[in-house]
Amino acid sequence: MPLTDEQEKKYIEAKGCFCPHCGEEDIEGDFVETDEGTAWQTIRCNICKKRWRDLYDLTGIAELEN
Repeated sequence: MPLTDEQEKKYIEAKGCFCPHCGEEDIEGDFVETDEGTAWQTIRCNICKKRWRDLYDLTGIAELEN
């Protein structure tokens, strides 16, 4: 069953700290992947076994010292 808009909103507001399907905090993420200005990460719940993809936006830049 797809997530409701409310479930998705709650997940995003909590910064992705729990499974949006079952509410458990036992989740794991793969490496962040990028392509042409977009980034995503596959996340899975170790309890209900659901998988989803977190999508990321560029929000700033932090310069590093050489």
